Amino acid sequence: MKNSILYSICLSLSLFLLGSSTLGFAQNYEPVFEGQWTVVGVSAFAPPDQLPQYEAGDFIWDFGSESSRDYGNLQVSKTNDQLKTDNYTYSEGEHQFWIRQCLIQVGNTTYHYQFDGPNGTLGVTPPPSADGKPAPLHVYLNTSLDPSIADGGYTLILRKMSNN
Repeated sequence: MKNSILYSICLSLSLFLLGSSTLGFAQNYEPVFEGQWTVVGVSAFAPPDQLPQYEAGDFIWDFGSESSRDYGNLQVSKTNDQLKTDNYTYSEGEHQFWIRQCLIQVGNTTYHYQFDGPNGTLGVTPPPSADGKPAPLHVYLNTSLDPSIADGGYTLILRKMSNN
């Protein structure tokens, strides 16, 4: 109950802020999204045989870094030629993104994001690593922005690549 109230407040505030300003693709810098992430799964209300099965490294999302002059441009690459681009992932190439509060928009799709937390809980702020820096293992990108009982969207699961 507490998480759904926090989710509703964060989402309402974020949508209000998005609606009251012209953000375009100008975004706040969010260091935890830096570097490369790999798509490892998707969760949706669909028969399991209709959902794609991803292996780590099949699709790589490279958010770059704040110091990169291309920050705000997501590079998507596909390493498995057997896979086709589906309704959940993006085609290879460059896609613009922005981040604001607990939302990230890639192209025309807006997601509510959450990171792994202690004891398997999810949160908007990633848990700190041993050296005190944020070190999320997974980020969950949820297209369902309506905090109702029925989930009309899907959740894309990305894992931080270890070489970053």
